[in-house]
Amino acid sequence: MAIDLAVVWLYDHLSWLPDDIRIVLVIPLVVFALYLVGAWTVRRIIPSLGPSGVLPVVETAVAVLGVTLLALQAVAAAPFRVVHRAPPLPLFVWGDVVMTVTVGTLRRLRRIFSMVARLRWIRGRTLLVAVLAVMLWWNHTSCDPVHWPDRCQQPVAAWAEDVAKLWRQTVDRVGR
Repeated sequence: MAIDLAVVWLYDHLSWLPDDIRIVLVIPLVVFALYLVGAWTVRRIIPSLGPSGVLPVVETAVAVLGVTLLALQAVAAAPFRVVHRAPPLPLFVWGDVVMTVTVGTLRRLRRIFSMVARLRWIRGRTLLVAVLAVMLWWNHTSCDPVHWPDRCQQPVAAWAEDVAKLWRQTVDRVGR
């Protein structure tokens, strides 16, 4: 999982720190990094994909598909028009269905992209809850990537043990 890779990468890149401090800092730094990446994605990347990015392309594709299907209807109706007869009812239904689906799809796309644009205003607490939910899921489904060769233990439990061990060492040093 990507969080395991981030934890191991960060642990390796903090090699200039003592091991006990490095182990204690890794998970809070990963949570902070996830929060920053999530906030950047939700507030900058996703809203910019809407009106100025993806929406015009998707609208154009839907409109071109609708026009193509209507052109096929016109081609299918042409022989009837040549002999001055009304095309059969299914051809009229075909055109009505194409127009209804095309216009409805365009309206829904605009509504969806306007909702996506509102993501820019998501509060930090909401993002923090989402990051904590991802971390809890990761904790539930993973083994501690730093201690992996020794034992398989949930990462937060292993981290809590390391924090407690560092705390005991600090208290023992201060008590002397």
